[in-house]
Amino acid sequence: MRSVLIVDDEINICSLIRHEIEWEALRLTLCGVCSDSRQALEMIRRQRPDIVITDIQMPVLDGLELIRQAQLEELPAKFIIISGYSYFEYARQAVRYGVDSFLLKPIDHDELNDALRKALKKLGAEDEQKRGLLQAGRDALSLRRLLLYQPDILGQRGLSLPQVNAEFHYQFVPGFFLAGVLRLDQEDGLPPDPLALEQIARRFCRAAAPLCAELELAELCEHTLLLLMNGAEPDCPALLGKLECFLLDNCQDFFLGERRHITLALAAPVRQPGQLGAAFSQAHSLLAQRSVRGVDRMILPQDKEPLPIKEGASLECFPFQSFWEQIEHLLSLMKTVEAGGAIRRFLEQSHPVLERHPASLGPFCTELLGGLAARLCKEPPALSLVELFSFERLSIKITELCSQLLAAYEAEHANTERKAVQVVKEYIRVHYAEHLGLEILAQQVFLAPLYLGQLFKRETGVNLSDYLLQVRLEKAKELLGDLHYNVSQVAALVGYRDDKYFSRLFRRHIGVSPMEYRKIHRIV
Repeated sequence: MRSVLIVDDEINICSLIRHEIEWEALRLTLCGVCSDSRQALEMIRRQRPDIVITDIQMPVLDGLELIRQAQLEELPAKFIIISGYSYFEYARQAVRYGVDSFLLKPIDHDELNDALRKALKKLGAEDEQKRGLLQAGRDALSLRRLLLYQPDILGQRGLSLPQVNAEFHYQFVPGFFLAGVLRLDQEDGLPPDPLALEQIARRFCRAAAPLCAELELAELCEHTLLLLMNGAEPDCPALLGKLECFLLDNCQDFFLGERRHITLALAAPVRQPGQLGAAFSQAHSLLAQRSVRGVDRMILPQDKEPLPIKEGASLECFPFQSFWEQIEHLLSLMKTVEAGGAIRRFLEQSHPVLERHPASLGPFCTELLGGLAARLCKEPPALSLVELFSFERLSIKITELCSQLLAAYEAEHANTERKAVQVVKEYIRVHYAEHLGLEILAQQVFLAPLYLGQLFKRETGVNLSDYLLQVRLEKAKELLGDLHYNVSQVAALVGYRDDKYFSRLFRRHIGVSPMEYRKIHRIV
């Protein structure tokens, strides 16, 4: 449980605060109540409360000075300030001192407990961070592996090679620095082997160590190793050859028949440790290309690809313009199934191009998913290329994400479309006497005329023109019941300027002429 110290020179305020706190619900305990800041500072030093609730205006030592002194002494407490005045200067100083909450009197029950929850959340996050740092400190390799997990740190600090060696416990030599990522993939249905990555790491070290002045490995996740190699310049080609043999001779035999795959992605060698951030970024990008470049192999930059890989790798070799025109046309007709089929065909057609231009894979996927999401007014879905080790898996995943976008779009528009049909029906019931072409009706609901016609038929079971005719004929029968109107006037009132054409329509659909209708219904 967390402990709370209450500090206020008014005893009744302290009692009120004690009464308002949800002690059991928040798992809090009271470690003390102080009526002045000096006493509070001593208690903070002795008992180290997790949270201190303090007034600002107190004699001798005010609340802000108490906070400042506690921070100078690095006393780890979260402070909640309570004041009877909403002074801007108090609030500004409170923010500067890192105060978690600033509450005004009279004290509100919900605001006080929300402030305590906020402080508890921060304490929990800090504890988690401390546990992580403590664990890292226990690991003798933590500083060495920091260069693998956070390689950009060197580029930011501009350390010399001797400084890097001294601070991170390496013995780097002038020459090459080689950053890599080794990935173990396995087919679906294969039971996990928790020792597989460890066995690969041992074999890798045996192969690479003789040609390296420094070699470090770090596990990124249960399937992935980060690699850092350094050595004299003349040894770099021999090392690359050795690693090629490591993949071809050792690992393929090791996993023969087990449906596991190994990929080693190596960035272009760099000459300075400050370039390792870009090198590891390139290695990760290369690993993501294995869905089009293949597995059970070493993947190197193509054509001396510079560091880092350009984010905007050219997409000119892909016919995105015509593809998006097709998708937009299908979406305008709400043909989401056909749009999904078009996406699958586009992926199949793009496969050979991606094999020739693997560096375009990331931008290609971004354009495909981001472009579709933008056209559907959705957030682009996340795609982790590093998890997909074959083009089949990549294609299935992209198709799945696109299908989810299209399904969500269709579901949202189903209700909108039903409303659009109701709007059109109501418009016809009011404006049946006017000239109502499909274009005019489509304008009322901001839909394409062709799509509106298809939508209306799908939702109602009748053509839009037939529905308009039904409304007009029903109104005509109603008007024929009034002898003040002759047939020509009735025709005009329901939208027909040609009374002969109206009479023919009436006979065709009602079975009798307008005059016969009057006689049958004894309207004379």
